Amino acid sequence: IRVLKLSGTQVSVNSFVALGTVLEQLEELHISGTIQGLQEFCESIRSSPLKELHIEDCENLNDESLGIILSNCPVIKDLSLAGCCGLSTSGLLQVTMLPKLERLNLSRLHNALDDDTLQCIVSSNRSISELFLSGHENLSRDSLEFLLSSEMLQFVDISFCFGIGNDDQCTEIVTKRD
Repeated sequence: IRVLKLSGTQVSVNSFVALGTVLEQLEELHISGTIQGLQEFCESIRSSPLKELHIEDCENLNDESLGIILSNCPVIKDLSLAGCCGLSTSGLLQVTMLPKLERLNLSRLHNALDDDTLQCIVSSNRSISELFLSGHENLSRDSLEFLLSSEMLQFVDISFCFGIGNDDQCTEIVTKRD
């Protein structure tokens, strides 16, 4: 198996932990929703060739679990943590340990993402070309200015980031830069 998607399924703790052995071959793993046994699963992961990891809307993903996953999956190129509200600002900073990261989805993380954290992540991961930030009220116009000055970013989604400004304000910032 190269791709595994677990969404809206009931997986026992023992079965989920047993999946850790499958990771030796997996290139893509997609998990959504609250998963029992997530911590045990994370601890069972050993050096994995995962290139794409999407853990979305998983409220029980915490900073410790994320750290374990990222340290054991160093070749991730596409990471989505959208809607994982159990993460904190310091937890998100662990994303900087992924040197090959090209696509990052940090949408709907509530208060975990702010201007400083975003700037640190983007500055540390020079290979990121696609960034998804939808639904962050804590991001300000400073974030938009910073993102516009980034030479590596090719695509940025700032939908529903009301702290950045309304459409007219954003358009004004973008057109002043041209």
